[in-house]
Amino acid sequence: RKEGVTLMLGDAKKTVDELCAAYAAAKNAKPAAAPAQENTTGAILAKAKKVIIVPGYGMALAQAQHQVKKLADTLEADGIDVEFAIHPVAGRMPGHMNVLLAEADVPYEKLHEMEEINPRFADCDAAIVIGANDVTNPAANTAEGTPIYGMPVLDVEKARHIFICNYDLKPGYAGVENPIYTRKEGVTLMLGDAKKTVDELCAAYAAAKNAKPAAARRSGARQGRRPRRDSARGEARDPDPRLRHGPGPGPAPGQAALREAEGQRRGGRVRHPSGRGPYARSHERAAGRGRRSL
Repeated sequence: RKEGVTLMLGDAKKTVDELCAAYAAAKNAKPAAAPAQENTTGAILAKAKKVIIVPGYGMALAQAQHQVKKLADTLEADGIDVEFAIHPVAGRMPGHMNVLLAEADVPYEKLHEMEEINPRFADCDAAIVIGANDVTNPAANTAEGTPIYGMPVLDVEKARHIFICNYDLKPGYAGVENPIYTRKEGVTLMLGDAKKTVDELCAAYAAAKNAKPAAARRSGARQGRRPRRDSARGEARDPDPRLRHGPGPGPAPGQAALREAEGQRRGGRVRHPSGRGPYARSHERAAGRGRRSL
C-alpha cells in the first residue's frame, strides 16, 4: 500500500522503543513561531507617520499611476503624511513623472524636486520606490568609473524602511548594481508588475490596520459587558440578586409582595414579616383599633 502504512522492520524491542521515542518527540515538539506581526509588510507601513513615494520609469511602463494615487489616498486618509520625490531625469524625458501623476489627479503641491525632498528622507518612516533604479542608486556616490558616478540621486537609502516595487532586481539603464537590493534589513522587495505589487501593498496595509489580537478583542468584550436584561420587560437584571443592598440576603421582594404589604399598612393590619406577631408600636396599634371602630 502506498498510504496509511508505516514499516518499522527489525528486532521488536528496538522498533517498539523507536516508536515510543518518536511519539515522545512529536508530543513535545513546539510549532515554529509565527512571524512577529510588527515585522510584516502591512504592519511596518501601518506604523509609519511620514511616507515618500518615488516613481520611476517602471511605473510608466506598467501604467500604475492610478494604483499609486489610490495608495497615497489610503495612507493620507489615516493621517499619514505622503509626499512624492521627483528626480529630474526619471522616465523618458524631464517632467515625465509629473505628467503621469497629474493624469492620476495627484495634487501638484505633493510633488517635490530632488533638492527639496532629499533632506527629508532621513526623517521619513518609509520610502516606496515604484519602478525606479538608477535615480535611487547610492553607487552613484562611490562607484568610480561607472556611468552614474557623480550623478545626483534621491537619498532613498536614508529612509528607515524601503519598499521596492520594481519588476525585477536587474540593474537599471546604466548597468550598475543597486546595493539597496542586497541590504539585509530595512528593505522589503515586492517584485513584479507595479500595478499588482502596489495593490498588494495597499491590501497588506489595510489588513494590518484592521487586525486586532484575539486577546485584545476578548478583553474589550469583558470590559464592555453589560447586565442582562429581562426579555419581557426590558429591565436590567442583577447578575446575582443576593448581592443587592437591603434588609438581608436574598432577592429583592417582587411587586406583588410590596402591594400586599402596602395594603396591610393602610388597613391597620401591620404584621411582622414572618407573620408570627405584631410589628407596630403600641400607639400605632391603638390608632388602628380606633379607625376600625369608626
